[in-house]
Amino acid sequence: MDKELYNQASALLKDRKDLLVRFEILCKAKARNKDEELFLLAKAKETSPRRTYKKLKKLIKKLEYEVDTEKPQPGPAASKVDIEVLKKKLNEFIYSPYFKKDPSLKKDKIRFYLMGSLITGFASQKSKYAGEPSDKGRISDIDLGIIIDREFFDSFIHTAFDVVHGTKRSVPMDMASKELGPFRYLFAALKGLKMAGKTNRKLSIVFIEKSFFLALKLRDEPHIKVLELWI
Repeated sequence: MDKELYNQASALLKDRKDLLVRFEILCKAKARNKDEELFLLAKAKETSPRRTYKKLKKLIKKLEYEVDTEKPQPGPAASKVDIEVLKKKLNEFIYSPYFKKDPSLKKDKIRFYLMGSLITGFASQKSKYAGEPSDKGRISDIDLGIIIDREFFDSFIHTAFDVVHGTKRSVPMDMASKELGPFRYLFAALKGLKMAGKTNRKLSIVFIEKSFFLALKLRDEPHIKVLELWI
């Protein structure tokens, strides 16, 4: 219960214990009770001076604000162990014949980033689940960002791209996507990977074109660099 607000109401309603009892109920409630609020205000307006009614209304608004803006708890997030296992799996994939012998492969330095809600436990504001805890009403994806240079990007990303936060990138891709280039077997390589307590998360890949000031452009997107190497 908000003791400060209650004390203010107690001083305001010192001669109206019936109204103070109802205000106390609102203070102790875990969620808003609109019917109780309206009843209390109607009673105060009917039986109290206008000044008392207006002050009480302001107190209730403060109470509504504090209850409504209570921060939700974050959902599951990737642990250090999860990141290390992902790094090992990515290394194994990069040096596998499925990747090394692909004809579209270009010599390049690539970086793998874990992105999305499994970093902070909350969906980003760009997501359709903006601000919601991870796994709330769904099983959150493993969002993997792969940073590659322009020539490599253009060699297999032809149509499915967009510009987000000033970076040219592919749309999120799943295992059915056609523009995966040498990364098409990555889904099989990471199948069953345990991340944030679950082994049945879908993998979503986004290819991001390497550019100047990339770190600055990605500053508003939570991410963890998992692996960086030459291929």
